[in-house]
Amino acid sequence: MLTSAMNALPEDIGPAIVLRDGRRILDHPKSRRRWGSAVANVKTRVHRGRLFLRSACRVRLDGGAVAKKSA
Repeated sequence: MLTSAMNALPEDIGPAIVLRDGRRILDHPKSRRRWGSAVANVKTRVHRGRLFLRSACRVRLDGGAVAKKSA
């Protein structure tokens, strides 16, 4: 379930979640340098990713399907 939800993350959010929460190898300043964004933007990406994963898992547990990422 989690793998499916991770695969459905938007391209700009997926790496932030994997590196920040999954592997815990990037703090926000390092993440900022990785993407060339302000720390606030990185925090926003991580927050949106967490919300997406929470929602996707909740939908799956309720018997629905995970929404596909849009291009």
